[in-house]
Amino acid sequence: MTKRRFWSLRPSTARGVADAIWANFLLHWFPARMRAASLAWLPTFWLGTASWVLFVILLLSGLPLMVFYVPSVEDAYRSVKDIEYVESADASLVLRGDRGFATLALIGDERNSLTDPRRGLFWTATVELARTALGSDVDYHRLYGQLFAYLPIGPVVWAQGYRLGAVPGSNPLLLLDNRFRAGGPTTVRGFEQNALGPQTVEGDSIGGQAVAVVNQELRFPLWKRLKGGLFWDAGNVWLTSKELDLADLRQSVGVGLRYMFPFGPLRLEYAWVVNPRPGEAKGRFVLGLGHAF
Repeated sequence: MTKRRFWSLRPSTARGVADAIWANFLLHWFPARMRAASLAWLPTFWLGTASWVLFVILLLSGLPLMVFYVPSVEDAYRSVKDIEYVESADASLVLRGDRGFATLALIGDERNSLTDPRRGLFWTATVELARTALGSDVDYHRLYGQLFAYLPIGPVVWAQGYRLGAVPGSNPLLLLDNRFRAGGPTTVRGFEQNALGPQTVEGDSIGGQAVAVVNQELRFPLWKRLKGGLFWDAGNVWLTSKELDLADLRQSVGVGLRYMFPFGPLRLEYAWVVNPRPGEAKGRFVLGLGHAF
């Protein structure tokens, strides 16, 4: 795979106060009810500097509430990459090309805790827009949204997760990188990592252009820092958005223990696959750091 560097604009929204470096660009977090979005197409250094200058001005102004726009640019790439989708033992489709895109990401966070939430919401919505004017050899929209809700019921927390993504259209050869995948400790725990959706003959995941994941979980205290959990996961990945069918979701149910550390839980769980297919394992142990969602 060869990579040629270019700039793509990424307006970002966030809540809280912190500084971080993520994927080679600055993402700034602000007090509650404040939002961030992009202003200009500028080098990363000047964007980061301008962001902090504007932020300091806002703090010194003493205004408790203000809609505030902060520039941010993502250091992204056009990719040239071969990906094979094997339809049969003697036939395959090859995905190859250039992709240039702009990305808009919106984030909302009303959780009472980042590591062990008991109430609140967390959501994101992302749109990736590829256009020939940006260096792409195809035009497409990549849409992805997720919503996580946490509801306390006495000592029990009902945690819910909903994730949906799609690239509209019937052409299966639009996405190069960042294809949708599911299966594993944070999506559908009864399956191996990225085991759902299109696979090569060797069993390697190539992802798809549509995904749906639903999670329901009950979290409850057992003894001191030890907690338990019961969960149901469902999800799948499809080659194109036109194939997306919620009746085709693969499911697993399970139980687990979580030992709480200051940075989050250490999870040991067992998940059973609902209606396993021939050749599939009936269940698996899952070891994870942090909640699944």
